[in-house]
Amino acid sequence: MRLNSSLERSGSVIPIEVKAGNRSTPSLNQYIAHYRPPFAYKLTNTQHGQVEEKITHPHYMVMFI
Repeated sequence: MRLNSSLERSGSVIPIEVKAGNRSTPSLNQYIAHYRPPFAYKLTNTQHGQVEEKITHPHYMVMFI
């Protein structure tokens, strides 16, 4: 299951992808390559981390974004 959404920060659209597992995110990667947001969120059922502008958080941390 996947859910794509976004929020707005300082005039920029910030994409959010919610994944049931910790699999690849081709649609989020395409969005980042095309629109160059300052950062993007990936919410998974695993631990947190960051690779370039993609920030990964566990699902329960959604309340902090």
